[in-house]
Amino acid sequence: MLFINADREYAEGKNQNKLRPEDIEKIDFVFTHKRELPKYSRLAAKSEIVDTHDHNLNICRYVDNTPAPMASISTFPRSDMLLPQSPILNKPGAGGAKLCAIRPRG
Repeated sequence: MLFINADREYAEGKNQNKLRPEDIEKIDFVFTHKRELPKYSRLAAKSEIVDTHDHNLNICRYVDNTPAPMASISTFPRSDMLLPQSPILNKPGAGGAKLCAIRPRG
C-alpha cells in the first residue's frame, strides 16, 4: 500500500487551503510511479500494516513529515556557568573581574 503525506503541499487560502497544479502533479507522479520519497511517501507491506500497526491506516504512522528539531545554540553562556577567570583581576583597579564560561561536570 502506498501512503502519501502531502499535508504540507498546498497554497494557503483565505477560508480554505488549495492544492496548486504542481502539488497535484507531484501526488499524481508519486502515485502513478509508486515512488517512495523521504518525508512524503512510502510503500508499506500488508504484513507491516497488520502486524506492526494493527490495521491502523493513519498516514503519519508510515510517513512522518515533521520537520527535524533545530539545535538550540546560545550565543551567551548561562550566568550559572560563569566564574571569575582569576582572583588577581578582582583587585581594586584591575578593571573588574573577567568571566569565562566553564563546562559542567558530568
